[in-house]
Amino acid sequence: VDHVVELAGEGLSYPMPLNLYEVALTDQLQTADVDTDVASAMAAVRAVLKVSEQSATAVYTKVCGPLFRARVEDVLLRSAGDGNEQEDGEEGAEGQPMDLAGGAAPGPAIPPDASEILDEAARTLNIPDQVRSDISEEFYRQRLDTFTLGSRIYSATEQEELKALSAALRLDDASVATIHWNQCASMYRNAVLEAMGSTGVITQEYLAGLDKLADRLMLEDEAKSKIFNEAMQSQMRPLLDRVTTELERSVLSRQQYAAKTGQDQGDDMFAEAGGTLGLEGGANMMLEIVNLVDFFAGNKLFTLVPTEEEEKAAAAAAAAADVPEVAESAKAVEAAPVVEAPEPAAEAGGGQAAKKQSWGMSGSPSWAGGAPWDGSAASEQVTPYPPPAVAAPAPAPLPPVPVPESTASLLERNAIFSYQIDATGMAKSNILEDVYKQFVVQTFQEKASPAKQERIDLATLHLAGILGISRERKEEIRGEIGDVVYSQYVNNLLQQKGTVEPSDFQLLVNIQSMLKMDEEHCVELLYDLKIKHLAHTLDTVRRREELRAEDVLRVRAAADKLGLDLVDDVDISPDDRVRFFLAEAASGIESGKITDENKEEVGDIQESWAIATDVAQEKLDEFVQKTCSAATSGAVEAVMSANNRRAVAHLDKLLSYAQILPVEVDLDARTKERLIKIYSAAKADFDGTVRNDEDRKRIDVLVRLGLTSQAA
Repeated sequence: VDHVVELAGEGLSYPMPLNLYEVALTDQLQTADVDTDVASAMAAVRAVLKVSEQSATAVYTKVCGPLFRARVEDVLLRSAGDGNEQEDGEEGAEGQPMDLAGGAAPGPAIPPDASEILDEAARTLNIPDQVRSDISEEFYRQRLDTFTLGSRIYSATEQEELKALSAALRLDDASVATIHWNQCASMYRNAVLEAMGSTGVITQEYLAGLDKLADRLMLEDEAKSKIFNEAMQSQMRPLLDRVTTELERSVLSRQQYAAKTGQDQGDDMFAEAGGTLGLEGGANMMLEIVNLVDFFAGNKLFTLVPTEEEEKAAAAAAAAADVPEVAESAKAVEAAPVVEAPEPAAEAGGGQAAKKQSWGMSGSPSWAGGAPWDGSAASEQVTPYPPPAVAAPAPAPLPPVPVPESTASLLERNAIFSYQIDATGMAKSNILEDVYKQFVVQTFQEKASPAKQERIDLATLHLAGILGISRERKEEIRGEIGDVVYSQYVNNLLQQKGTVEPSDFQLLVNIQSMLKMDEEHCVELLYDLKIKHLAHTLDTVRRREELRAEDVLRVRAAADKLGLDLVDDVDISPDDRVRFFLAEAASGIESGKITDENKEEVGDIQESWAIATDVAQEKLDEFVQKTCSAATSGAVEAVMSANNRRAVAHLDKLLSYAQILPVEVDLDARTKERLIKIYSAAKADFDGTVRNDEDRKRIDVLVRLGLTSQAA
C-alpha cells in the first residue's frame, strides 16, 4: 500500500488510479491476515488515489465477486465424502446422476452454519449487499437449472434442498419467487394445457394435482393464477373466434360473407331474401356460444359474488359458531404421527428408466407403473402393499352440504359473478356486443328442448361476463333489444287489428319477462307506440289537400279503438283541429245525421276538438257559406245544361246546411223559382204530392232562402 501511495505521489492520471486501486485491493485480499481491516486500508488508498465511491464499488465487484462466488461454491457444494459419486448403471441425461424421480441427484448436505460462514466471507471481503445478492441469485438459478433440465419436475427432496439453499444464501422470498417464475412458469403452463386434454376441461382431481405441482415448483398463488389464466385464455381464443365467425355468417349476406372470407358459401334453401345465410348461421352461432360457456363452466372460471345480505349472514354465522368438537378433532389430526413411505431398493438399470413423469393427452399426470402423481413426496416412493395400518383420529362431524342454486333461480335474482378471464382484447368491443345482441335475439326466437334450454339459460347467465361486457352495459343492451322486440310485436298488432286486445297481453308479458324488462317501462312503451301509430294515421290524413270526411271519421275511430284522446294524447296544431272539426261537422250535416232538430251535436264536435266557441262559429259560418255558394253555382250550371238530376243533388247539399244555419245565395228571383219547381217536381209523386215531411221541410227552406241578387 505504501508503494502504491508513493506511485500516486508522482502525479499518475486516470485511469491509472483505478488500475492501482484494483492491484492494491487484490494484493490486500491475498496477503491480509484474519485480523486485518481490509475496508479501512482500502479507504485510505481510495482517498489518496481520489477514486470515487461508485468506481470503488465497481472494482470491489470485479475483484471480490469471483472470490465470494468461489467461497459460496466451496461451502454449499462441499460434502463429508465425495458427493458426486454415481451408482453403477445410474447415469441419466447429460451424464447427470438420477434419483428415483428421474433427475439430477441432490447435492451434498448444506452445512447448518452455511449462512454464518457466508456472512463472515462477505464481511471479510467487504462485499456490497447488491453484489452478494446478485451472486447468490445466480448460484441459486444455476442449481434450479440443473434440477429442471429438460423441463423435468424436480422431486420433493430437491425442493427441500432448494429451500435450504435459499435460506443459506439469505435470499428473500421475492427473489426466489421471481427466479421460479422465470424458470418454472412454462412447465406449469404446459401442464395446465395438457391436463385439459381433448375436452378442454380440467377435472377436479387434476386441478388438485396442478395445485400440488405449483407448490412443488414453488410458484406463488398470484403467479400460479396468472399462468393458469393465460393457459385458459389460449384455449378460449379459438372458441371465441368460432363464435365471431358464425356471427358474420348469420348477419352477412352470402355475397358479403364470400367477399370477406374468399369462400363461396353455396346455396342455402332456407336463406331469407335480402340476405342472411339462413337458419344454419344462427343455429351454429348458438352452438358455438354454448360451447364457449360450457368451457367456462367446466373449468370453474367464474365465481358467484355473495350479496350484501349473504355476507352479513355469513359473518354473523362465523361469529356465532362454537363447535369445540371440531377444534379438538383438528388438534388430533395435527398431533397424529406421520408415516413415511419406505425408501425403495434401487432398480436394476436405474436412471431415467426407474421412474419418469408423463403428461398424457387426457391431461392425467402419471408415473411409470400407473400410479397417479399427486405432487407429494410419498407419490414418488414405492409404497408396500398392503400399506401399514395407521390409526387415524375420528373425523369431526361435517356440516350439511349446501344444495347448489339452480340456474333458473340465479337468473331470476339476476345474480352477480366474477370471471377469472374474459374476451376483453380478443376482439373489438362492438363485435363482442353484436355477439351478445344476436344471442339475446336468438334465445327469444328459438324453441329448445328442456336439456338444451338448460344450457341456453346457463349461457344467458354468463355470456355477457365472458365477453367482458359490464353489468350496466348488459342491461342497456337487453333494454335496447327488448324495446325493439316489444315494439315490433305491438306494431304488428296495431297494423293488423288497429289495437292491442286483452288476449294479446299474455305474449307481451312473456316478452317482458324473458327480456327482463321493467313493467313500468313497458307500460310507457306501449302508450308511446299507440301514440305513434295514431300520429302516423293523422299525418297521412292531414297531408291531403282536400280533407275528406271519411278520413276524419277513420282517425276518430282509430283513436277510440286505442283508448286515446285526439287532443290530449296527440300533438295536433290548432289549424289542423279546425280542419278536422269542419270536415267532421260537414259529414254529419250532409249525411243527415245532424239536422235542425239535433244541431247541438255540432257543439259536441267542437268541444271534442278543443276549439273555442267563437272560433268555431266563425270558421263554420265561413265554411257553410262557401259550401252553399258552390252548391248553388253547381245547381244553376246543371239546369243550364238540362241536367236536372245533378241540379237536385246540388240543392240537397245546399239545403242540408241551409236548414241549420242561415245562408244567402247569389240567385235572381227567376232562377230561384225555376230551381224550386225542379226540386219540388223531383220530390213529388205523379199526382204532384210531396212524398214525406222531410222533403216538404227542405222545399220550405228553399222557398225562404235569402237572395243576394234581384231579378233584372
